[in-house]
Amino acid sequence: VDIDSLGAYNDTFGHQAGDAVLRRVGRTLLSALRRGSDLVARLDGGRFVGFSTGMTHEQAVRHAETLATRVREMHVHHPRSRVARFMTVSIGVATGVPSPGMRPDTLLDAAGTALEAARADGRNRVVGQALPKA
Repeated sequence: VDIDSLGAYNDTFGHQAGDAVLRRVGRTLLSALRRGSDLVARLDGGRFVGFSTGMTHEQAVRHAETLATRVREMHVHHPRSRVARFMTVSIGVATGVPSPGMRPDTLLDAAGTALEAARADGRNRVVGQALPKA
C-alpha cells in the first residue's frame, strides 16, 4: 500500500500533518483486517505492507479494493493530489503458496511489482499478481 502524493501533502501542510495522515491510514488499514493472524506494518515513507492467509487471489484483490475505499472514505482533503480531492492509496496485491526453495521475499517482490504497476497506471487503484504455481 502506498499513499498517493504524500510528499505533496507534506509540502502543503507540513510533516506533522503528514505524520497524522500516516497514523490515520495505518489505523484504517488495521481496522479492516479480518483475522487475528492478519497483520499490517509500515515499511517506509508512505508505504505499508499487509499479510493475510487463506484467501484466493480474487478475494485478496477484493479485500485490497475495500482497503482503498476505506482510505478514500476518510475524506482527508488533499488539494495538491493529481489523483483526487481526497487522500488515496495505490495497492499491489501478490498471492501464492510458497514452494520448497522459494526465497522468503518472493511474495513481497511480487507485491512491489504490482504496486509499481498500480502507480504507473495512474494511482488510486489496485493491481494484483498471482505467483506461478509450483
